[in-house]
Amino acid sequence: MTTTIVGVFDDFTAAVNATPDLVSAGFPKETISVVAQDHKGEYAKFLNTETSSDVGSNVTTGAVVGGLGGLLVGLAALAIPGLGPVIAAGPLATAFAGAALGAATGSFVGALNGLGVPEFEAKAYDQGVREGGTLVIVRAEENQVPQAVEILRQHRAIQVDQHRGQTVRSPEDRV
Repeated sequence: MTTTIVGVFDDFTAAVNATPDLVSAGFPKETISVVAQDHKGEYAKFLNTETSSDVGSNVTTGAVVGGLGGLLVGLAALAIPGLGPVIAAGPLATAFAGAALGAATGSFVGALNGLGVPEFEAKAYDQGVREGGTLVIVRAEENQVPQAVEILRQHRAIQVDQHRGQTVRSPEDRV
């Protein structure tokens, strides 16, 4: 069974610095997402300006300058419905950039819910990002969970949670 591990950071740099260690430990980069709100375009400076733009979702993709290179998949500055401008990488960024997940769920809370995070906790993460926090989200097999948790804690995550099982949907999403 796959587990979604969410590390909450109050320091963007510490969060981003956790990703090379996760990749080195054997977590595929395609299973790691990073999300932080980008109020004033501060984090977008980490993006390569040689990018493409999607008019519908204000997406700009590129690579982190200064050390991360290709460690993260789909690093982007984009607007997530309900959350606003963010810097994001990994499956969540790719999904929102492609509008598939964004259209299906309509929000960051819905995207987290789709990864198996209960709605009440997804709302708390959403609020944490709105208040300046950064999330590192890792999808891991059961035997890899302790290692992912340890790496996130080594990089000063202020909270690390594990979410197992099926997607939890709100009543209005059920058909």
